Amino acid sequence: MDNIKTRRFIAFIANLYFKAQIFFLFLLLIYLFYQFLFLERIGYEEADKYNFFTNNIIIFSALLISCLTYFFIEKDSIKNNYFLIHFSTIFSLFLLNLLLEIRSSNFLPDNRIVQFEKKGVIWDNRTRNEVISDLKTETGEKNIYKGTNPGGFIVGNIAQKIDFETNITPFSNISNSTIVHCNESGIWRSYKSDKFGFNNPENLIKKESKFNLLLLGDSFTEGMCVDTKNDIGAKLRNLNYNVLNLGKAGGGVLFAKARLREYKHAYNFKPEFVIYLFYSINDVTDTLREYNHPFFQKYLNDKQFSQDLKNKQDKIDIFWKRFFALTSKADFLKKYPALKKYGQYHTSPAKDPNHKFSLKKILLLTNIRAFIHDNLIAQISNRKSNEKKKQLDILKKVFTSFKAEVNEIDSKTKLILVYLPSQYEIINKKLYLRKEIINLTNELNIDYINIYESFIKMNINDLFDYGLPGHYSSEGYGHLARIINQHLLEKYGN
Repeated sequence: MDNIKTRRFIAFIANLYFKAQIFFLFLLLIYLFYQFLFLERIGYEEADKYNFFTNNIIIFSALLISCLTYFFIEKDSIKNNYFLIHFSTIFSLFLLNLLLEIRSSNFLPDNRIVQFEKKGVIWDNRTRNEVISDLKTETGEKNIYKGTNPGGFIVGNIAQKIDFETNITPFSNISNSTIVHCNESGIWRSYKSDKFGFNNPENLIKKESKFNLLLLGDSFTEGMCVDTKNDIGAKLRNLNYNVLNLGKAGGGVLFAKARLREYKHAYNFKPEFVIYLFYSINDVTDTLREYNHPFFQKYLNDKQFSQDLKNKQDKIDIFWKRFFALTSKADFLKKYPALKKYGQYHTSPAKDPNHKFSLKKILLLTNIRAFIHDNLIAQISNRKSNEKKKQLDILKKVFTSFKAEVNEIDSKTKLILVYLPSQYEIINKKLYLRKEIINLTNELNIDYINIYESFIKMNINDLFDYGLPGHYSSEGYGHLARIINQHLLEKYGN
C-alpha cells in the first residue's frame, strides 16, 4: 500500500514538474523566436543570428521535447523512472551551472574601476560629454569633440538605422581639434587632430631620419587610451623615424586599405614602409564584416573608386558635428542599441557587480548552454572549421588587394604586417591564428613581425596598465616601437 502511495505521489509531483517546465519553456521560446525575428534590426549579423538560434532556440526546444516525452510514456513505472532521471539531470545541470557562475565571478578580477582604485588611482567618472564641456570652459577652446568610429558607423549601417541623411562617408575625425577619445585607466585621454582629422603632429618630416613610416591599424595605432607622447607614432618618432599615422579606432584590414587609398597622396609624405598593426582579436571579425558590406566592396573590387575625402574635410567636419548633436541625447541612444554595438558612444564600466545579470545566467543555464553550443553543436555542424577556412580565404583576398594598394604608392614601398597580441594571448601563451597568419604572409610575400615572441618574455605589468586587459601601456608601446626598430635596422639597414 505504501509503495502505491509513493508511486502516486511521485506521479503527482512529476506531472506538476513537467507541466510547469513546459509552460515556462513554451513562453520562453515564444519570446526567443520574437527576439530572433528582430535581431537584424538591432544590429545582429548572420553569424550572430546563427549562434543565437543554436544556443537558445535549439537547446531550449530540446529541453521542451524532453519534457513532452514524459506524457507519451504509458507505463507508470517507466514514467516515474523517467521523471527521476530527468529531475536529477536538470538539478545536476543547474548545480553545475551555479558552480561555474560562482567560479567565473571569483576568477574574474574586480571591476576595472575597483582594480585601479586599489592601486591608488582616482578614477575620473565624468562622461565624455561632461569632459568636453569642462575642457571648453577651462580652456576657452571651442574645437573639442569626441573621437569617432567610422568603421562601426559603416558596417552597422547606422545612417540607415537612424535616418541620418548624408552624401559622404567619413574615415577620420573632425580636423584641427582636440579629440577626447578614451578613459581606460581612470584618466580621459585626448589628442590634437591634424588637418585631415588624424593623430599627427604639425611637422611630419625631420631633416634626418631612418625611414618614412606610414602606420595603419585600429585603436592601437590611432593612440586610443594613452597620452599623445606615449602612443606608437610618438614612440617611433622618438627613435628617429618620420611617421604618418592613419590609424583609426574600429575597423579591419579593408577599412585600412580604404583609408590608404583616400589619403596616401593627401600629405607631402612618401613612405618607404607601410606598417599595418594587426590586432587579430578584433581585426579578423571587423574585416569579415567589411568584406560582406557593399560599401567596402567598392574599395576591394573597383581600383578607381574614391570619395576624394582629402578634398572634402569641411564636409566631414559638418557630418560629425551633426551626428554628435543627434547622439548626445540620452533618449536617442536608448532608442537605437546598434549605436552602442557598433561603437558609436562610450560608456564607462559600472563600479558595482551586476547581480541581476548573474542571476539570469544561473536561471537560464547560460554557462552550460554555452558549453553545449561551443563544444557539441559547433563541432557536429563543423561550423568552427568552416568559419576558420572562410576567414582565411577572405583575409588572403583582402591582404592581396592591400599589398597591391601599397605598391601603387611606389614599387619600392614595402608592406609590413605587425601582429599585436592581446593580454589574453600573452597570459595564456596561446596566439590566435598564429600559424595561419605566418603561412599567409609567407604565401603573399609580406614582411611579418610577430610581437608575441618578444612580449611573452616580458612582465605583463610592463605591457598593460597593472597587467589588466585593454590597450598597451606607455611602456608597452615603447617595447613595440623598439621591436619594430630592431627589425627594420636588421633587415633593411640605414
